[in-house]
Amino acid sequence: MENNIYYVYLLTNKQRHNIYVGLTENLSFSVSEQAFQVLHELLGEGLCTQLVYFERYRDLARAEIRKTQLKKASLCKKFALIERTNPGW
Repeated sequence: MENNIYYVYLLTNKQRHNIYVGLTENLSFSVSEQAFQVLHELLGEGLCTQLVYFERYRDLARAEIRKTQLKKASLCKKFALIERTNPGW
């Protein structure tokens, strides 16, 4: 039986113009790694390095479903989710 914990997380840039949704087993490593990948995706919109939200999952399939849900969510809905757990982020 695996005891892995999976994290679905949201990163933003300094200006809060972009939200990146990711999934990882190692949250601290992934934030720094993903920041550089996100730079290429955003093409100059700003480096997403600020972790503003995360959820823990023991089941990878559920984590992947949640990641997909968050990717499809509007920016407004993502901001509301962040505000509930990280006011003033």
